[in-house]
Amino acid sequence: VTEKFQNALSLFIIAGLTDAIDGYLAKRFSLITNIGKYLDPLADKLLLISVYVVMGFVFHDIPVWFVTLIIVRDIFIVTGSLILCKLIQQFEVHPVMSGKINTVAQILFAGILLVEKVWSFELNITIFVTIVTFTTIISWVSYLVMGIEIYKKHRQS
Repeated sequence: VTEKFQNALSLFIIAGLTDAIDGYLAKRFSLITNIGKYLDPLADKLLLISVYVVMGFVFHDIPVWFVTLIIVRDIFIVTGSLILCKLIQQFEVHPVMSGKINTVAQILFAGILLVEKVWSFELNITIFVTIVTFTTIISWVSYLVMGIEIYKKHRQS
C-alpha cells in the first residue's frame, strides 16, 4: 500500500507543479484562454476530490461528512453558476478570494494526508478538517452572495 501512496504523492506533486508552471506561463505570455479558465479549476477540483474520496470512503482517514461537504459545495457552485448563466443569459461568475483560500487549504491538506500515508505516521487531523471545513463554508456562502448580487444587478438593468 505504501508504494501506491508514494505513486499517488508523486503524481499529486507533479500535477501541482505542472499546474503552477501552466498558470505562470499563461499569465506571463498572455496565453489565457476562455476554455482554460474553466478547465484549470476543473482539473484542480477533480484531483482534490479524488484524493478526498479515496481517503474518506476507502481508507476512512477523514470523515465522510467532510468529503461530502466538499463535494456538495462544488456541485452547488457549478449548478448555481449554470442556473445564474441561464437566468441572466451570460456567464458572470468570478473567483472569490475565499474560494482561492479554500482551494489552497484543500491542496495543503490533501498533500499532508498523502505524506502521512507515505511516511506512516499518525497525525491529528482535527485542526486540518476544521480549517478546511471553515474555508469551505465561507467560500460557499461567498459564492452564494455573489450569485444573488449578480442576479439582482441584471434584474434591475
